[in-house]
Amino acid sequence: MVGVDFVGERVKLEVAFVTFNDDQLPGSCIVNAEEPNSFVLTSGGFPHEVLCATCAACAHINKIKLVLHDAKHIQVELCNTERNHDTYNIVLDRTLARGECDGKGNDCKQCQVVILSVNPNKEGKSVKEVRLRILSGHS
Repeated sequence: MVGVDFVGERVKLEVAFVTFNDDQLPGSCIVNAEEPNSFVLTSGGFPHEVLCATCAACAHINKIKLVLHDAKHIQVELCNTERNHDTYNIVLDRTLARGECDGKGNDCKQCQVVILSVNPNKEGKSVKEVRLRILSGHS
């Protein structure tokens, strides 16, 4: 799940593009803030991309929250209206530890939560699109 905040308020996002497709778990589930248990699944085949557009003309973002499961290497990129529309600025490039598992073959109990602070007067200023790239996952 992707969540983005700006100046104390939540930015409404809509999924513009995903590199995977499942009719029962559409990409729009990624940003469904009303349903905290909404999610999407991928079958591997990395890398994956999720492109989210702000519903407003632009937004000054100060925080991005990601809730992931078994992602290994991720990048978060921002595109703002003050730059070329096709230019993305990498604001996070991180390798994540695997979520906590119970060791009994059951699913992991904890998701990976990444909270990224962004300067709303610099890289978070006038953001139009947020791109999440999942470059690899834990197997």
